Amino acid sequence: MRTLLLFAASVVVVALPSWAQELPMGDYDVDADGASGTAEIDENGRISIAIASSGCFGAISNGRYKENVDGTWTARFEEDGNMCLVNISVDGDGYWFSTEGSGCMYFSGAACAFDGQYVPKNR
Repeated sequence: MRTLLLFAASVVVVALPSWAQELPMGDYDVDADGASGTAEIDENGRISIAIASSGCFGAISNGRYKENVDGTWTARFEEDGNMCLVNISVDGDGYWFSTEGSGCMYFSGAACAFDGQYVPKNR
């Protein structure tokens, strides 16, 4: 009986989605390749990012993220049938570093990108 319960518990753990891992909740200042802005991870684990500079503006909101096997995350934003992927790594101090994946030009135009460093505002 114990062996069966242990096996069942193992199956449940393996079946959990990778969306269960969380990035640190809070507000961030963004330095994104010449643009600046803000980012937020809310209490529901949703990500929003807004960046701007002279001649560019980009905003993505209500993104979901998942942890990858290498310890990085991929955030996925969708709107009007368009999708943007942002790849995120976090250092030991809680700073994010992002690189824009595919499909993001719809959200930011060609003049700016969501690449950059994200610094927690409470620092």
